[in-house]
Amino acid sequence: MKNLEYKVKRIEKWLKNNEANLQPISNYNKINKPVVTIQCIAYNHEKYIAQCLDSFLMQKVNFDVEIIVHDDCSSDSTRKIIDEYKNRFPQLIRTIYEKQNICSGANNYLVAAKQMTLESRGTYIALCDGDDYWTDPYKLFKQVLLMKSNQDASFCCHKVKVVNEKLGHSDEGYLPKQNICTSLMSSKKFLRIISERYSFQTGSYFFKTEEYKQLFLTNPNFIEEMPTDDEAQLRYFGAQGSAIYINKDMSVYRHFSTNSWSDKKLVSKEQGAKYEQFAKAVSLFDEFSNFRFHKSCLISIYKPLLFKEIQNNNLGNIFKNKNLRLALRSFGIKTFIRTYIKYRFKI
Repeated sequence: MKNLEYKVKRIEKWLKNNEANLQPISNYNKINKPVVTIQCIAYNHEKYIAQCLDSFLMQKVNFDVEIIVHDDCSSDSTRKIIDEYKNRFPQLIRTIYEKQNICSGANNYLVAAKQMTLESRGTYIALCDGDDYWTDPYKLFKQVLLMKSNQDASFCCHKVKVVNEKLGHSDEGYLPKQNICTSLMSSKKFLRIISERYSFQTGSYFFKTEEYKQLFLTNPNFIEEMPTDDEAQLRYFGAQGSAIYINKDMSVYRHFSTNSWSDKKLVSKEQGAKYEQFAKAVSLFDEFSNFRFHKSCLISIYKPLLFKEIQNNNLGNIFKNKNLRLALRSFGIKTFIRTYIKYRFKI
């Protein structure tokens, strides 16, 4: 763990002395063999897509990068803005335009992701939705170096700043909310973290391209069942090997931006019904991973039931059920008290 922190500090020290050796990808006139493919899915993101693409173009690197933008049949001016950028940077930007919307469901984003991945030429893939953006110009440079120096890692992510668009871009803190140090996490630790709460946001995801392609070629049965694409991807890559986490915010997640999944969840009346689908997906993942992470899977399945029992003030049921007790222990007494007060007194 400390070894990875040391590597990050070495990279940052090198950057201070060698910044001139790196160039923004917007300066690259010819792309031969890209090291990184940036994948971006957009839908009615006319308010945000320009800032998103600018955050890609400002990345300072010493290797080739390509950008693939997938527009899911936007009805606003998103596609027009994308075309403007493509005309300015034809050597960098490629596009996939849908004639009809294909990502109306949460995990249907993986349909678009599959299209982009089959077109990806980079050794690595970095993700960012069209309503989010990156803030660190050296984000890709750092992630490439860390993945190269940790060959067993299947995945890399980092801290993300959260802003609430419905409240005027107000600051909502960071993801993950847990205090996690820069480290190389084992599969067991990584999956335990995501089982306890939503922790790692899409704009930080960084994969090996060949492993991402394997996800679509093997198409594990839990993928289609999982209600959200984030959860599906995190579980798949978490089971493949260790995960690199960088405790530095290098991107921004717009919570409740127009046409984002979080915005749809805010008004959805079907979230309760989705629990059964989620529980089934986690059970299928448990089988897929040969029950190596069974305890974490149980926490994921019983966490919503724990909240339901707290909301209904059925504390007796919690202490009678060993799986609910397991979910309770994973949160700790302080979180339990805060949750109880929130549900019981509507605070």
